[in-house]
Amino acid sequence: MSEQIATLSAPKDNGKNLGGDKETVETFNLVVRNKVGEMFTAVTLRLYMGRSRGASTVYASIWVGGQYSSGASYYTAGHGQAGGYGYCKRSSAAAAAIQSAGIGLHKSIAGVGHRAIEDALRAIGTAMGYSEMLLVNN
Repeated sequence: MSEQIATLSAPKDNGKNLGGDKETVETFNLVVRNKVGEMFTAVTLRLYMGRSRGASTVYASIWVGGQYSSGASYYTAGHGQAGGYGYCKRSSAAAAAIQSAGIGLHKSIAGVGHRAIEDALRAIGTAMGYSEMLLVNN
């Protein structure tokens, strides 16, 4: 299996905090270390679902912020959703959010599982120029 590669483009401001309307079902935080040893969260991805018992749509929002390893500032955000049955909606919603943020992935993560989300988030950190990363999932 080849490694995931992310391509960053012009910043977007499409992120949505749905915490007031939906239940947060999962959060990913990519913590990176910069050249002077400071650690910060460069990527946050939140997955949400409706509060009703029959809710099946998964919503995702991503925020990417900080600096490239070169020192230039970068911020982008996006949101997406996936519904239906028979595939991994979490990875599909995450893929839509990443695309909405203007970030390209060389391999699709839509519908292929949890590991693909993790690989994509690490690829975003790598595209920003970071090699020391910790992915926190809760």
